[in-house]
Amino acid sequence: LDLYRLGSVQEVLDLGLDPVRLVAAAPRELLLGGALPAGRSWLVASEYESLTRQWIARNGLTADVVRSYGATEVFPPEDADFIVDNTASGSTLVANGLEIFDTLLHSSTRLWAHPACWADPARRERIEHLAMLLRSVVDARSRVILELNVGANDLERMVAILPCMKVPTVAPLHGGHGFAVKVAVQRKLVPELIPVIRRNGGSDILVTDFSPVMVDFAQAERPVVIFAPHFDMFVARTKGTYVDLEEAGPGPITRTMSELIAAMTALLDHGLQVAEPYRERSNRLGDGLPPVMSPHGFVAEMLGGA
Repeated sequence: LDLYRLGSVQEVLDLGLDPVRLVAAAPRELLLGGALPAGRSWLVASEYESLTRQWIARNGLTADVVRSYGATEVFPPEDADFIVDNTASGSTLVANGLEIFDTLLHSSTRLWAHPACWADPARRERIEHLAMLLRSVVDARSRVILELNVGANDLERMVAILPCMKVPTVAPLHGGHGFAVKVAVQRKLVPELIPVIRRNGGSDILVTDFSPVMVDFAQAERPVVIFAPHFDMFVARTKGTYVDLEEAGPGPITRTMSELIAAMTALLDHGLQVAEPYRERSNRLGDGLPPVMSPHGFVAEMLGGA
């Protein structure tokens, strides 16, 4: 962050992951009206010594900073008057009897570039390509596929109210019995959106995540990188996946942003091929018919023939 403020690095992309705040927090009994009382000097504990000193100077406080190395919230009241620390929910601070009285800054996981690389057209193009891939992953995590049927008389009204990334995909139903509409929408909007769709003539509403996209990409022999931060927890708490994604998945499973960036970089440098066992599985039917399989059929197979 200090390097960014000094112009030593270039921010390329805010991924919005792991958002936290850097806050000042003190014992509740120390504060007056939610603020520090005036007219005294302070002892502040923080792992962020430079940022804390800048904040002290901006606020005209008289204070010394003691550097902490973890568990900063336990310093007050014996070893410090108050602290400057990062927090996501604030629950740890509350549990230790601390109250937030100021926010120094907001932070999240971001992609940075060296200014010299950013100024080089060839390197910048590669960096921007990587940023585009990462942005696509983050966007996909927040969206689901919403499909519905609608009559011809209600189509234009339905298209007008549906939020989507660009425009809805519309296809005629067999026999002229209306239209099938598909959009990628923000997951958080679905509960409010479904009643609106019904009121405006929509029916047969189906909401799915993006897992069938893996099948589509495998059939087209397009590269796939899986970003699943909680994959191990999911496998431990459930029966796992019907296809062993570690051994026979379409591509590498990444669990951290560093692993994702490494996989995306490998994709840019060398290209990635769909793993052969997954491609074969996605291209076959179990009844001896030609090797063509719809995503719905493959998903049914993965669900145990449901």
